[in-house]
Amino acid sequence: MTAPTPAADTAAITDTLRILRARELADRGRLREAEAGLAGADSPSANPALLHTLAVIVTRQGDHARARRLWRQLAQLRPGDPEIEGMIEAIEIWQQRPAWVGYLPPAAAALLIGLLTLLLWPRAADAGRDSPEQARPATVVQPVATVPVTPAVRTAPATPVRNTLPAVPVPVATPSPEPMVTFELPPPRR
Repeated sequence: MTAPTPAADTAAITDTLRILRARELADRGRLREAEAGLAGADSPSANPALLHTLAVIVTRQGDHARARRLWRQLAQLRPGDPEIEGMIEAIEIWQQRPAWVGYLPPAAAALLIGLLTLLLWPRAADAGRDSPEQARPATVVQPVATVPVTPAVRTAPATPVRNTLPAVPVPVATPSPEPMVTFELPPPRR
């Protein structure tokens, strides 16, 4: 076995650094920059590690036709690899799906937002109130009993006497602000 040349060592180190930088950028969601960093390599198709990283990044970008070509190139370099064969199969299945399937996630999100809006929307009783400070306390009506008094000893005409119950303060709960639910949708694919 021959010893590697210094030029080969330098190329291997450079390729490894490119792969690490591309993976770091891809993990941060900066896929275009990650791909551009790998494009500076001499020939990604000759280096299986570079080609694998490029195939993963292109797959994450959603460019399935190009990703399938890259995975097939990689399959020629590493035949029988189950990860590569699984990715090719998954991409082919994804490309065969009906076009309307792409609308399911946004439709499900819109339906969920609509349902939550209906559930959390202020009720008609609270419609006039925007905040707890504007809430009016409930009016408590005290019942009044009218009891006729019959004369026992007196000869004066009977007059009704009004007995009123003492006013008891009733605690009124102030409405608490309802929780707000927000959703962030991912940016559209280009």
